[in-house]
Amino acid sequence: MKKIHKALVCSLLMVSTVGLFAKTHHVSKEKTEHSIVQPGQKVDLNKATLVQLESLKGIGAKKAQEIVSYRQAHGGFKSVDELTAIRGINQRLVDDLKQRVIV
Repeated sequence: MKKIHKALVCSLLMVSTVGLFAKTHHVSKEKTEHSIVQPGQKVDLNKATLVQLESLKGIGAKKAQEIVSYRQAHGGFKSVDELTAIRGINQRLVDDLKQRVIV
């Protein structure tokens, strides 16, 4: 009986936690749509969100966060080539990104 009670309490806690998480981490459809980069649209390195940066080929979550951190620390990018100052971004990747990004 104690095992059943313990399992029931654990299940209720899990359901409550999932419900609370869903309510506090809701992303509106409007906000998501503005974060999506449309085909042919260029991404401004000085204004892009993490989601927009991650949409670029070769840029994952970690590199996107490093781009934002660099941008904040240095007052923005003055050229696309500055991306090479970020660990893990080499000139070849920058050359590939030049068709998709601007400053």
